[in-house]
Amino acid sequence: MLNFTLFTANVRGDKGNCVYPNRIEVTNREAFKEAMQYDHVCGAFRNNYRSNSNFLESNVIAMDCDNDHSDNPGSWVTPEEVAKAFGEVAFYVNYSRNHMKIKGSKSARPRFHIYFPIPTMTSGAEYNELKKRIQEHFPYFDAGALGEARFFFGTESPMVDIYDGTRNVASFISGTELINSQCEMRNAQLKEFASQTDLNDRAELDTNIANCELRIANSDSSFTS
Repeated sequence: MLNFTLFTANVRGDKGNCVYPNRIEVTNREAFKEAMQYDHVCGAFRNNYRSNSNFLESNVIAMDCDNDHSDNPGSWVTPEEVAKAFGEVAFYVNYSRNHMKIKGSKSARPRFHIYFPIPTMTSGAEYNELKKRIQEHFPYFDAGALGEARFFFGTESPMVDIYDGTRNVASFISGTELINSQCEMRNAQLKEFASQTDLNDRAELDTNIANCELRIANSDSSFTS
């Protein structure tokens, strides 16, 4: 569940670089830390040259969290919140080079990248769409860092964590959306029916609606693979 492939550059901190020739199979903490030392991408690209049109395949999705949504420390999130939001989904964490440092006009705060292993995808458009759906589920991820050719800077002394799990984020997102869709449809049917019934029946229907709304709110924990 925690195996995936990254491609690294021969440099660190070079935003002008587009070549990522080194394939690293991540199967454990040590391999992940090795990859994190260099600028890297999460997919294979034609001729090892990073661009949307050169995308070939990927089996991992990386999401960026800079906690830029608020300057209130009480509103900042950590990988613990990611784990709670995604249930039993497995992922790796790498704390970014600006973790707990001042960045531009923003104060020091938790900054990290989440790496979700996924089944191999060969369509850049579908890969990008999955990233969008993940960001919609957890809006603290940077919505401006979703392209299939997104790269990440390496860190000189990587700090990493592993959150093991029993499922991947693709199946989680699909399951969550299915539950939401079913509950929303059932809600609409119940509300329409309630408008045509007497007050005694409405009490039971209101209870059913409330239960369905609760399932929507807790769909990440109520759906099992």
